[in-house]
Amino acid sequence: MTRTHTLTGTDVGCYVPLVLLVLCHLVNADSGLEMTGPKIVDVVHKYGGKGYRITCKVRPGALESETMAYWLVDDNFVDSVYSDGRVKTVEGRNSRGLLRTTLWFNNILRKDFSFTFSCVALNPAGYDRKNTTAMRPCRNTGKGINYEGNL
Repeated sequence: MTRTHTLTGTDVGCYVPLVLLVLCHLVNADSGLEMTGPKIVDVVHKYGGKGYRITCKVRPGALESETMAYWLVDDNFVDSVYSDGRVKTVEGRNSRGLLRTTLWFNNILRKDFSFTFSCVALNPAGYDRKNTTAMRPCRNTGKGINYEGNL
């Protein structure tokens, strides 16, 4: 099916947003395409020689360039809770297109185990959120470190 509309005259500029809105509606209505929000696919805890890390992996969904992921600490931004710089966030993307945001603890203190850390991923199509707590190393089994805590 072809739909055609011709605009004439000198004041075409005000019609452009309306045309784009109609075209977007027609594409979405006729194509069956669905805008999907981001999805948190994994939260990984890791102790290493350079401190403790909690990494959140996010599938961005349909609006990849408009998707963001960040951490909250007890529903506050990381910089406001850790103003001393002991904990920082590092963001990136892996080869499979997943967004990654990592909380990097230079050293972990007893009080850190009482916080709830929330990974939040959002874009205009939706959002996802997963909560976790810092995990204490339990023992090294030779196959990696086992953790106490919950994901």
